[in-house]
Formats: sequence, C-alpha cells, structure tokens
Amino acid sequence: MTDPIPRNVMMRLARKQRKDSVNAEAIIWRALRDRRCNNFKFRRQVPIGSYIADFICFEKRLLIEIDGPSQHRRIKAYAMRRGIIGFNKMAFESCASPMIW
Repeated sequence: MTDPIPRNVMMRLARKQRKDSVNAEAIIWRALRDRRCNNFKFRRQVPIGSYIADFICFEKRLLIEIDGPSQHRRIKAYAMRRGIIGFNKMAFESCASPMIW
C-alpha cells in the first residue's frame, strides 16, 4: 500500500488546479459560488485524502466532478467511486450528461 500524499502537497495541487481550471469548471463555479445554488455553500478544488474534488457541498454531502480534456478521467472516476464514502457523487464530461454513482 502506498503512503498517503502529504496534506501540504495536496493543498498546493488544489491551489494550482483552481488557477488552471478548464472552461467548464469556471462556468459551473460561477453558478455555485457565493451560495448562488439554493443558498448552499460549495467549495472548489478541495483535497479529500489523496483526491481533489472539483466542487463539494459538505452540508448536502454532494461532490461534483467536471472532466475536461484529460487522460486521467478513469482514474478520477475510480477514486470517486472508491475513496469518498458517504457523499453523493456526480460527474460530468465537459458539461454533457451526468454520471451518478
């Protein structure tokens, strides 16, 4: 079993992903930020263990993944299904149809 990624490394990666977000993520973030979605607080690029969630609402236990043009889609989907227990998960491929697990 591999060692977990240190929290400071995950925070740095999340910060970089916030700066380098794909267009689809920026569009969704404009709709979710500042409690614009039914007054629920969403956070963006949040490290959870060795996974970085694109968007998360802790109050509703909802995790949203937006996949841009990336070769890591299958890895991220696997991490979502296996690694985040107790959250409802939704994944969108470039703002297409949602996949719900």
